[in-house]
Amino acid sequence: MIFKFDKGWMYSTLLLLFSTFAIPYTASLPVYSLIVSIFFILILRNHLLTKRLLFIWLAVLIYFSLLSFIHGKLEYYRCAYYLCWLSVVYVFLRKKGIAVFYYLEKTIYFFALLSIPFYFLEFTLGNSFYSLMRVFGSQLSANLASTEYRLAYNIIVYTTNAIQGEIPRNCGIYFEPGYHACFIVLSMVLNYFRTKKLFSKQHIYLLIPLLTTISTTGVLLYSFFILVIALRKNVFAFLSIVLLFLVVIFFMDIPFIHDKIQIAYDQIGNYDEIFAKSAAWNSVVHPDRFVSLQLGIIDLLKYPIWGRGEVSSSLGVFYGGDIIPSSGLAHLMMYYGGSILCIFTVLLIKISSVLSNSYGLPYIKWFIPLFILFISITYYIDTPIFLLLYLSGLLLRKKQYENSTNDIQP
Repeated sequence: MIFKFDKGWMYSTLLLLFSTFAIPYTASLPVYSLIVSIFFILILRNHLLTKRLLFIWLAVLIYFSLLSFIHGKLEYYRCAYYLCWLSVVYVFLRKKGIAVFYYLEKTIYFFALLSIPFYFLEFTLGNSFYSLMRVFGSQLSANLASTEYRLAYNIIVYTTNAIQGEIPRNCGIYFEPGYHACFIVLSMVLNYFRTKKLFSKQHIYLLIPLLTTISTTGVLLYSFFILVIALRKNVFAFLSIVLLFLVVIFFMDIPFIHDKIQIAYDQIGNYDEIFAKSAAWNSVVHPDRFVSLQLGIIDLLKYPIWGRGEVSSSLGVFYGGDIIPSSGLAHLMMYYGGSILCIFTVLLIKISSVLSNSYGLPYIKWFIPLFILFISITYYIDTPIFLLLYLSGLLLRKKQYENSTNDIQP
């Protein structure tokens, strides 16, 4: 059975659910402390306390101590976050080795399929479904659903984040449909690495929830994946490129997506106007991802190594207003500076090399970093799932580590 229960499913589900941003009360110090305590007991009981783990803990403590000194405030919350999830990831990797990617692929697949009947109900029942979600679910936080017109609720296994009167989009378990689309494509990618079959049954099934996200990010990320594979299979390259071109043109012609692209284009280079609006409205503004990247790069040039310890743009001092970026990469640039970017880049290169050897696909060495970079333009890449990817680069090495074999699936 594909979904036969073992602790691997528990670990992968835990990491995924805490990466969705949709479940309330998960991002809190008490929750992190509880998880650290549980997994510290697991580490001791399973004799997993090694010099490498102590090094990871010590490195995290030193890094955030330096940030606390430089930023002029205690970074205890972010330190607890990293200690918590790196401990979970460490146990997962020690127990399952490279098979963690099989568990991740199948767990994303399971929740993607689970979203289909919920989305069908949302699409067909409309306000009646939202009324049920309001009763049995929790309201998404204001920074995730920023307008009073959003019907944004979560019941753990499904999330709505719709605007009244617009076509609903499939969020799955995630806070936003585009984020759902990114994880669906990630599952497709891992499935292809493992099976070497591009249009497997799992791939075809995942196309259904992917299309229902109606996500520009998802379409572009999927197009990138298919083009890379197609160009390595010359027989299908031309037809794949033509088909993808037609699909992208169709998506761009959908009014809501067309308007979204036009707004993004209009905002580029006009961040002074966005600051002016923020000051006039006396509220936080989240600009488009490309403007966010511009502001992130400006802050990175001003605070190149350690960042400034704030999630808002430093230009607010000059223009007035408060701008918080809608880009995971910009967030890292502003808050941590180049230090965290260098750490993540090195670890990504290492795990890409390990996966390339394990799956026998040389191009993984450059595909994985570009894939994660693509996601980071819009979404955060320091969630538990991505920390699993980074730490894998440090822990998965040939025959060096207990249970870290080339067994791709359990």
